[in-house]
Amino acid sequence: MKKQLKIEYIPIGDIKPNEYNPKILTEKEEKDLEKSIVKFGIVDPLIINIAKGREGIIIGGHQRYRVYRKLNFEEVPVVKLNIPDLVKERELCLRLSKNVGEFDLDLLSEFDEDLLVDVGWSGEEIDEIFGLERAEDYDAEKEFQKVLAGKERRCKEGDLFGMGEYYICPNCKKEIDEKEMLDM
Repeated sequence: MKKQLKIEYIPIGDIKPNEYNPKILTEKEEKDLEKSIVKFGIVDPLIINIAKGREGIIIGGHQRYRVYRKLNFEEVPVVKLNIPDLVKERELCLRLSKNVGEFDLDLLSEFDEDLLVDVGWSGEEIDEIFGLERAEDYDAEKEFQKVLAGKERRCKEGDLFGMGEYYICPNCKKEIDEKEMLDM
């Protein structure tokens, strides 16, 4: 027979963080979590231990607990587990906190970029999701070669090709900015 989980609401004052939780959030991550809780309410119960001597100790949901306290929630939903073995309690805490798996970038790219940013994806992560090159990874010579690939060069000494705010001489491959152009 399968045991079904039961969600109960209990006073937040009856809940205690454990002393070993290694998970931390950056200030931005905590603000993102707070924003989500304010927008959607509590949608995920805390997991607490009810074993003798461990009553009310959080096994899963420490960061949400902190935000619930900050937002002055009086009661919160919990799932109670009876885990008398501290080693097993600690293992479950780690397993619940460990981010496992990766995101499918193709499926993520179907979401609105602004939503992904609002949920907390960084600029670098957004670039990866949408297959964009980051500025520091941009290789002007490589891009120049793509333009000329398979084409006969029809340029002569002194010709310049515009590449954003720079120009490139195809013969010497020197980058020349607009100020240098005016001085020529």
